[in-house]
Amino acid sequence: MTKSNLQKQVAFIAETDKLKLVERTNKLIDAPRRENSAEHSWQVALSALLLKDYANEPIDLLHVLSMLLIHDIVEVDVGDVFLHDKHKVEDLYERELAAAER
Repeated sequence: MTKSNLQKQVAFIAETDKLKLVERTNKLIDAPRRENSAEHSWQVALSALLLKDYANEPIDLLHVLSMLLIHDIVEVDVGDVFLHDKHKVEDLYERELAAAER
């Protein structure tokens, strides 16, 4: 039996739950701990929703929110890589592409 679309979607949701385990480089604004990727994705999506009226041109909010909610999913496999960490960014494109394809 093949997986139904619903089963695949539920499996995807379970997989993206792992973003809660990915510690990011930056700390929270008002706490000493580092944020996780799920918190980051939520914060940027909320920011887009709240600040949409300040855009210079009309935006497709659903498209923006969709992109913001998926932009870090590859971090489940790759982790959060700080842009200036020269050692970790060498093959970052290839690792993120492989994660996105998975």
